[in-house]
Amino acid sequence: MVGGDLTILAGAMIKRPMGGALAPAPDPSPHASSQDAHLLALLVLLRPHQWAKNLLVFLPLLFHHSWTEGSAWQAASLASAVMSLCASAIYILNDIMDAEDDRSHPGKRRRPIADRTLTPAFGLAAAVVLLAGAAAVAISLPRAFAAYAGVYAALAVVYVLGAKRIVILDIMILASLYTVRILAGAAATHIPVSAWLLAFSVFFFFSLALAKRCSELTMWGDRIPGRPYRPEDYLALSASGVASGYAGVVVFAQYVHSPDTASLYRHPEMLWLVCPILLYWITRVWLLTNRGQMDEDGILFALRDKASYAAGVLTVVVVACAL
Repeated sequence: MVGGDLTILAGAMIKRPMGGALAPAPDPSPHASSQDAHLLALLVLLRPHQWAKNLLVFLPLLFHHSWTEGSAWQAASLASAVMSLCASAIYILNDIMDAEDDRSHPGKRRRPIADRTLTPAFGLAAAVVLLAGAAAVAISLPRAFAAYAGVYAALAVVYVLGAKRIVILDIMILASLYTVRILAGAAATHIPVSAWLLAFSVFFFFSLALAKRCSELTMWGDRIPGRPYRPEDYLALSASGVASGYAGVVVFAQYVHSPDTASLYRHPEMLWLVCPILLYWITRVWLLTNRGQMDEDGILFALRDKASYAAGVLTVVVVACAL
């Protein structure tokens, strides 16, 4: 562990005795190593990589082209912090509730509560602290944002406490949590969110939520522990996921010809090039899902996938040209 290495290094730097030889380094402290292990386990428990989802609160600001409004950026940053703290608290609660199921899962069994590195009582205390921190930060933001943050937390808790075991409802809640983040960002920045963005997010994120469940089915090949789906459900779920993703592309295509777009972009026709990029990315996600090569965690997949980065860069270039 890092702490143990630092202890050894500190021992090696003790002042030399008269003979010039280094004094023997003391044995690393078992207590320090234990502390490091618990700190690492706490970091894993918080799942900071999932905070990337909370960048969605910036979308209203970006789509409204309010790039020069410093106060809006500050509000969106605070909103992202609040949603991240809430998300970590919910993940901890989920790990407590799913501990038994996670122990039979090839990847989730290494989670700190599932492998008993941390106790459920510790996790519950950490969740309370995180929610208190989120509430403290949210005080400085508009009340409408606090309402959306409350809706997000309530939906997530409903999911954790039982909705995740109800067919289709679990997927709808997972997808809606993405859209609520966008609405929360709009409320925090006082920037209206367009109907186009909301419609696109509904279809696009429903497709990604379905991909998550399908990837779990391909991994298990049998009933998923703690989830209500069976292998014979895969065809219906995957067909719905592909259709929903393509519906999102249709919404974007309609947006290209809307009056709102003409007022925001100098060359709105350039935005047509975003459609094939979206079609490529969505089709690739579902192709990899069908092959069993899609990570259960869509965020981890996107963060590791070079093609996703390329698609993102191309989209930014196209939007810049349209401006």
